[in-house]
Amino acid sequence: MNDLLVLTDSSDRENYSVPQEAIFPFLEHFGIPYRTFDLAHGNGADFDTGGILIAQAKIGHRLSAKMKASLFRAVNEGTGLVNLDHHFDDWKELAEPLQIERIEALGRNDRPVASTMITIGQIHYINQLQPPGTEKTLLQPVDFLRAKTKGESLLLSEDGWPLLLYSSSPKLVQFLISPKLWLPDYFGHCAGLDDVLFRAIIWAAKKPFVTKTIPPFITCRIDDASGSANIFGKKRDSANRKFAYLDILNKFGYIPNVGLFIDDITEEDGNIIKAKYDKGLAEFSPHAFSDPKNINEHPIYMLHDGKEFSEEELRENFARVDEKFQRWGIRQAKTVNAHFCEIGTNAVPFLKARGVKFSMQPGVPFGYNWDGAAEGKHPRWDPKPYGNHGFHYDAMLNHPEIFDVVAHPIGSYKLTGSIAPNDFLWGNTTFWDESEFNNVEGAAEKGAGIIKLGLNSGFFGCLMTHEQRIATLSVNEFEETLRRMDVLLSDREKIFASYDEIAEYLYNHTRSKLEEVRIAGGEIRCGLSGGSSVPLKLSVFEEQKGEIRRQLHTLSPFSGKIEVVL
Repeated sequence: MNDLLVLTDSSDRENYSVPQEAIFPFLEHFGIPYRTFDLAHGNGADFDTGGILIAQAKIGHRLSAKMKASLFRAVNEGTGLVNLDHHFDDWKELAEPLQIERIEALGRNDRPVASTMITIGQIHYINQLQPPGTEKTLLQPVDFLRAKTKGESLLLSEDGWPLLLYSSSPKLVQFLISPKLWLPDYFGHCAGLDDVLFRAIIWAAKKPFVTKTIPPFITCRIDDASGSANIFGKKRDSANRKFAYLDILNKFGYIPNVGLFIDDITEEDGNIIKAKYDKGLAEFSPHAFSDPKNINEHPIYMLHDGKEFSEEELRENFARVDEKFQRWGIRQAKTVNAHFCEIGTNAVPFLKARGVKFSMQPGVPFGYNWDGAAEGKHPRWDPKPYGNHGFHYDAMLNHPEIFDVVAHPIGSYKLTGSIAPNDFLWGNTTFWDESEFNNVEGAAEKGAGIIKLGLNSGFFGCLMTHEQRIATLSVNEFEETLRRMDVLLSDREKIFASYDEIAEYLYNHTRSKLEEVRIAGGEIRCGLSGGSSVPLKLSVFEEQKGEIRRQLHTLSPFSGKIEVVL
């Protein structure tokens, strides 16, 4: 078996909560084939595997001498080890290959020392997607072990103590910080370090190593689109006029989902919408009828105060929507893009009747307005994989017929208000006096950072903004922003796709599982279960002369259990 063996101990309830809440969802999300061995049920693990992950703290002393000897024998024979257990007294055998000279005393009253910040250290495959010296601020202090070492540290505490060590022979990765780091109350997932954990596993594991990781999709979402009628872009060279920004987005590969203020669209712009739709260069969703005051004054799906439209009112609203889209000669996107993300439960049947299967709601369930959702007035919503309102793909709360797909950094795990962190132009244009000037460089850096976070977190990159901010830019300014972003993203794998395509892919990603991988006779045999109505991709990681590369292999749609030979 060339999978990942995950060691846990369910008898230690406190520490077992980490793999339950943070590690298993991570492995499922990244599509890593794994099996578990629970020390609560014995000490007879089979280490015939591609890699070993110690998934919780205080597990070392639970291993029998015989089992620990078998583990180290496997590691010395080429099985990679990633150890999240920072209690190093139980892993002294690893000190020599990790070049640890000594462990410093604990803090006062024998309490562990804690870090409130993590800095990217020496660059290595494991952390090379992060700029050196990048600082990650933790939500609360996390315990770590103070160790003196001759080796290179890939992560550092704010005081310069090593937090992540590695050995090339044997293949070891040792975290010296508590695995509570991966819990949302401390730092969590989709916050800027997921790529480090994923690449640590890939680096340590025997090659070739296969995963069902989500491909590096990139898309774009535009809200509040009025095109030439946008009141904030009346200059001759404003990027909104005649939807000029769509040409620029297409030039750099983006296929945007555009949320339209449908009553604002001119006849000429309607022809542009038709042309983009016919060429597959953009998707269009009814956002609202219009909203010049930005108070959702003319909504389609629900009133801004949270009250539902009646069935008769919705019938009239959707008749107006249908008339517009029929006039333009297009179908609305399968992914609904609603103003303020406000969709009433009464509107759902009308959306379904028009082919809508997906939504893009960052923490706003159907039947709740934005303010109510931000204040937590809806039932608890913990969408998969992590319960993160900004990064998730799961059935909509109480509406399993609609699949919600989001990759937005909203600044917290749960929606709490403004999503300024997600809009790449927010704070970088003169709109609403957010900036004294149009900051092309700042917008490019923010946009590239948002996309990188999505990709590094194993999701997709989503470039999102509101058209009012685009309207304050000239065509040249908007194009220069995307050109600079293109340079900043030049070292990344990228697959540009529409939001509908990505949502469909993620829906099928959840329905399928890479169960096992076997390598024999030069063949890679992959066992999958579940099913997919679209072609999924497997990532095959190979290593040659110390360089790790990924190759994507496309699977045909399938149902049930299958074996694929790569």
